[in-house]
Amino acid sequence: MSIIKLPEQEPQFLQPLLSFCHRRRYPAKTDIVHPGDNADTLFYLVDGSVAIIIEDEEGKEIILTYLNKGEFIGEMGLFTAQAQPSRSVLVRTRSGTGRASAGSG
Repeated sequence: MSIIKLPEQEPQFLQPLLSFCHRRRYPAKTDIVHPGDNADTLFYLVDGSVAIIIEDEEGKEIILTYLNKGEFIGEMGLFTAQAQPSRSVLVRTRSGTGRASAGSG
């Protein structure tokens, strides 16, 4: 198994997008996206990591995946035909996390 080291800075091709984004920092274990939120924003993880979580019928949290620096969140909501798509997952920071967002959020 090989490990790919991420670049220290965002790739050049992302610079035009990131120049229009709002940047925020969050401490560990902070919920930054909630089920029912409007799905009208694309998020990019500048650093840190998040857990993508759903709740089962009994209210138990189930971690679907982890996302890390350099990954996007929320892209599916931008490409649906629904008039007002909403988020179906909870996104919680695992470590101190910085994100850039484009859209309403």
